[in-house]
Amino acid sequence: HLSTFQTWKGVARWYWGLVKRQYHADAALRRAAREATKGARTVRDKVLAIYDLVVKKTRYVALAFGVHTYKPYSAPAVFARKFGDCKDKAMLMAVMLREVGVTAHPVLLRTRRNGRIDTRIPSLAPFDHAILYVPKLKLWLDGTAESTSADALPYADQGTMALVVDGKDGKLVTTPVLPATSNLVERELTITLGADGSAQVRERRTIRGQEAAWWR
Repeated sequence: HLSTFQTWKGVARWYWGLVKRQYHADAALRRAAREATKGARTVRDKVLAIYDLVVKKTRYVALAFGVHTYKPYSAPAVFARKFGDCKDKAMLMAVMLREVGVTAHPVLLRTRRNGRIDTRIPSLAPFDHAILYVPKLKLWLDGTAESTSADALPYADQGTMALVVDGKDGKLVTTPVLPATSNLVERELTITLGADGSAQVRERRTIRGQEAAWWR
C-alpha cells in the first residue's frame, strides 16, 4: 500500500476539492426537498423525510467509469435520472438536507468484510463505500440500504474505518457499533387447546435492528 498523501486531512481536503462542484442544487431538487419536509417539525423529522425519499425514489445503480470511480455525479443529475451509486446517494442526501437547513457530511467508508488496515498510510485506496453523517443528530445514514431503517446502520458499516469529509480538514473515525438493545427479536406464542385435543397456535414476532432488513 503506497500513497503520496502525508495525512488523512490531506486526503479529505483533496477529495472535497474533487467533489465540491457536484455539491449544488437546481430548482427541481430544491422543490423536492421542501415538499418532502413539508410539515416536519424537528431536524430529525427533516432528516428522516429526505432519507426516505432518496432511499425509496433513487435506485442503486453504479456507473463507475473513469473519474466517477471516485467522483459522484452532480446532485441534480442523480435526482433527475433517479439512480446512482453509494457516493451519488450520499451527496444527494447532503445537498437536499442543506436546502432545508440541515448540515450533513459525506463519509468514505471501509466495509467490515474487507477487514482492518494500518491507518498510518493515508490514502483513498482503503475505502469501498460511501455513506452520510449528520453531526447534530450523531446519525449515520446509508443511502443504499433500501431495507434498513435510518436508526439501524447496516452491519457492514458498523465499527469500521471512515473518513468524514466536512469541507475542511475532515476526520478519520471509527463508525459506531449498535448496542444489543438495538438488536432485538421478540417472539410470542399463544396456544389455545381444544376439548378434542386439537390446538390453535398463533405467533407474533417483533424484530428490531440488524435482522429486520432481512425480514423486510
